[in-house]
Amino acid sequence: MEKLLSSIFDNSREAHPKTKLIERKITDEITNLLKPYETALSPSDYEKLRDLLFESSLISEKQGFILGFDYAKTLLITK
Repeated sequence: MEKLLSSIFDNSREAHPKTKLIERKITDEITNLLKPYETALSPSDYEKLRDLLFESSLISEKQGFILGFDYAKTLLITK
């Protein structure tokens, strides 16, 4: 089931109307988190850290989608 939900997430994320808004908020948050590291790290290390944070965010977003779907399924079954 998780593979199916992961596929649905991957294929429907771009089409969802709130995706751009959520991506903007995430980008702003990550940018704020990275501010102290802009000058403290080499450009290469800064880029690696930035990429890692964005990848981590996407993983969390996908797992939240899967968890939310499972939670909704549980609610529907128990009613």
